[in-house]
Amino acid sequence: VAAAVGNDTTAFRGVLSSVRLNGDTPLLLGPVPAGLIDSLPTAVSADNSTEVTTGARTESVCVAFTPCQNGGNCSDVFYNSYSCNCTAGWRGRNCSDRDLCHPSAGSCPNGTQCVNLDGSGRAAATFGSNLQSPPSSSQLILSASSLNESLATVTGWARTRQSDCQLLSVSSGGRQLTVGCSSGQLQAGLDNQTALVAVGIATGLPFTFSVNCSAGSPLSLQVSVNSSDSVSVSSKSALATDLLLDSAAKVTLGGVKFKGCLDNVRLNGRLAPLANRSLLPSGAVGFEWASESVSAPMIGCHGDQVCQTTVNERAENVCQNSGRCTDLWNKFECSCTDGFYGDTCSAKLGATASVSTAVIIAVSVVGLVIIISVVAVLLFKYVQNRRKESGTYGPSKAESRSNAHAQAQPPVRPPPEERLI
Repeated sequence: VAAAVGNDTTAFRGVLSSVRLNGDTPLLLGPVPAGLIDSLPTAVSADNSTEVTTGARTESVCVAFTPCQNGGNCSDVFYNSYSCNCTAGWRGRNCSDRDLCHPSAGSCPNGTQCVNLDGSGRAAATFGSNLQSPPSSSQLILSASSLNESLATVTGWARTRQSDCQLLSVSSGGRQLTVGCSSGQLQAGLDNQTALVAVGIATGLPFTFSVNCSAGSPLSLQVSVNSSDSVSVSSKSALATDLLLDSAAKVTLGGVKFKGCLDNVRLNGRLAPLANRSLLPSGAVGFEWASESVSAPMIGCHGDQVCQTTVNERAENVCQNSGRCTDLWNKFECSCTDGFYGDTCSAKLGATASVSTAVIIAVSVVGLVIIISVVAVLLFKYVQNRRKESGTYGPSKAESRSNAHAQAQPPVRPPPEERLI
């Protein structure tokens, strides 16, 4: 019995056969012929089954869903499947991926061979990831093989949270072009010329960059973060000579302190190979891994597993006490449950409250003691002053001399009494 349930994509779509209840009782689906139930007394009929037909029948997926995009021609395939014949410039199961190796795309210069990789015509690479054991190398060294031309442009895509790092460098003839991050901003340098774009790139958001290093022109750098409007800066002076891309030139991708992703790195429009070497054509003009290359980085752009930590060889959630962790690409954020807080939800609100109460009580007691001491000192001084003001009278020196002089003189006698004779 085949089930074809209209446009309800959540319902079962497929074939059921020999369905039995408890291993013995047959279950009859769909329209049941008259008298069939009587001949099968132990059978059960699903009378309310809908959109069920007899026999294995496929659906027209092409008509029901129109899966082929960008003008692709759809063909139904048994059972309930389809196949897309894509138009020029498109590929993939649904013709939704661009064919970057189609001649109209112009991805690779003349004389080179283009290879479509999974997902796109280029390959991202992750440097310094902790997903590998041991962690992936911090750099990949390429050689310019049979090239012999002046370096004019360097373009690429990157993603990092490092404030200071080196994305790439090109060394030739004792000179070196560097592209890296300085204090969270992108900077390019060659000889004594530098160009620094005052745009934050250490945010984990993807950004594109373009460097122009042609002789006779200032060193210029253009940056666009997360597909926003680009910002351009140039050095103060023009470059004197070209930097050569020849067999002696070395291109280093990734470098000092770089932890993040690089993608679609091109020098003069030539794609630097970040993919597995076995996927690349041999003998093509362009770049190849030098013999002194360190181990290849991880293919694809991957963030660290920031929401997990290893405790006693067991993976645990970095957010403690049932906190929910959100992966923000090489950065995490914890949403804590009630009663907990902190970067990892490790602090308990109750414990903090008790500590705070103890501190408040201690400070209050100390403050009260200080106030009482100050009041006591002031009261003591006040009493002393009052005693001075209400003490026994002491005569001055002048008064003392006057009293002494008065005591030294003989007493005054009254005149003799007169009598009548």
